[in-house]
Amino acid sequence: MNLKGSSVITVILIILLSIVAVSVFLSVTLRTIRNATVEERAKCIGLDFKVTQCILFPAGYTLPNTNYVVPNNGIYAVVERGYGGGDISDLRFSLKDSTNQEHIEIPVNLTGPGFRIYSDFRGIAEYSTVEAVITPINYLPTEITVAPVVGKKTVCEPVYPKGSCTLITAFIP
Repeated sequence: MNLKGSSVITVILIILLSIVAVSVFLSVTLRTIRNATVEERAKCIGLDFKVTQCILFPAGYTLPNTNYVVPNNGIYAVVERGYGGGDISDLRFSLKDSTNQEHIEIPVNLTGPGFRIYSDFRGIAEYSTVEAVITPINYLPTEITVAPVVGKKTVCEPVYPKGSCTLITAFIP
């Protein structure tokens, strides 16, 4: 009996079984991840958000309806939720600058004497509006759109096209 030949066959069989086991594990794992993404993407259908007003403000600007003077350049936006009853976890703003580079921005909380603008958008009812503030920004945005976030981090496609809001420029950097 050739012991050297049988040990080579044993090693090859172990390697082949390992490759099969890894392949099965990866296919099950990737299928689970892909299905979760599909389920979250399905939640995006019918979610209708748009920016109805936005003000590009400089550092030192007083926000509308407040006495709050902002310390940095930023954007004050009013977002309207239209039809679509799905739950969202957040909003993301897509801004394009004068060189057509896209910037994805996350709104921030602002509080001051007599006012609060929170970045918690989970309870937005249909056909209502909310305020959002994006700061600091160090570029001149030319377009703005908003998209809801569902689940932990799936950003939906915006319903309204880019450029759906005219920026009221209060400064030129």
